[in-house]
Amino acid sequence: MSGPDARGTDAGDMALAHRGMHGALATAPSYVVGNVDPHRARLIANFYENVVEVLRVHHLGEDELVYPLLWARCVQERDMLERVSAQHHLLDEPMRAANEAIAIYASAPSALNQASLVSAIGALDGAVVPHFADEELYVVPLISEHLTPEEWAQARTHGSSQFRKDKIWITSCFLRENLRNGELEESFAHLPQVIRERWQTEWSPAYDEFMQQVRAD
Repeated sequence: MSGPDARGTDAGDMALAHRGMHGALATAPSYVVGNVDPHRARLIANFYENVVEVLRVHHLGEDELVYPLLWARCVQERDMLERVSAQHHLLDEPMRAANEAIAIYASAPSALNQASLVSAIGALDGAVVPHFADEELYVVPLISEHLTPEEWAQARTHGSSQFRKDKIWITSCFLRENLRNGELEESFAHLPQVIRERWQTEWSPAYDEFMQQVRAD
């Protein structure tokens, strides 16, 4: 049964969010390996701790607002929904290990700690990629059919109030830096006007300045 006001909600931005998180995680070998500068190590660590936190709150919004609605409205798909949503808990240990490796690297960017961080980030990325694929294949069509645009918008921003780091914009800015023009316009179309304005006037300049230091440009 669909939600009473469902109107073909466009949930395609979930794939873009996933692409941003995966792309940011995949940078670990190029950002981490070879860097022994303590100041830059702390910046790199800050980059990854924010990426991991984005992943956490992304799933928090789904757990609290998306999956409960889908369970209630898509009874025939409940087994699949429970399987895919349970994958969130399988990420708990890779996220914990990644955060631990990030903290250790930030305090001492030795060759050993570089390797440990790259391994931990790679393990997390390896765990999220199949989960992202399942959500895009099985869950996004159900969101589009059974959630209203208002419900989807609320779910997308729900976790932001519980974001515990300092750069909630990190993966969205990383994504948009790597989008082609048509994709960039599409991604902006999903955003409320106030968010678009903040991205252009605040977040994008802050991201550019921060990433220059992370990349030692």
